[in-house]
Amino acid sequence: MEKKILLILIGMIMILAACSEEKVIKERENQSKMNNIDSIYKDGDISISISVSQERYDQGETPVVIIRNDGETPVDYTGLGTSLEYLQDNVWVAADDAVTEDKLNVLEPGKKMDQKFPQSYIQQKGVYRIVFKFHADRNKESKKIAVSFYVD
Repeated sequence: MEKKILLILIGMIMILAACSEEKVIKERENQSKMNNIDSIYKDGDISISISVSQERYDQGETPVVIIRNDGETPVDYTGLGTSLEYLQDNVWVAADDAVTEDKLNVLEPGKKMDQKFPQSYIQQKGVYRIVFKFHADRNKESKKIAVSFYVD
């Protein structure tokens, strides 16, 4: 009788372990397809998020940055609105400033924009960040939101 109970318990443990392993594999598959939000700025009606397209980054592309306005207020930005920086001796140094024009643009509520930085902008291994600078109110100081990534 004890052997029978022991065999049943072992069988149940094996089934649970197999189910758990399958769930972990599915979660990993789903994670590789997600665009993880790395940074969110919220203030009243303003909600801006910035993320890196993980799927495209894993495929070897330079980071594709996705900036979303999930709030109720449009935000202004100049040019492309972003700059690329790298970490050197614990200080962020500008690698490229994509704000090359003075044209004022607007990111409307519920909209998103994608930006891809050319491979030539990322010339060395290390930690980089892409900064999005915007205004929700032109009479106030600009706000910044950033996403970081590592190049090896």
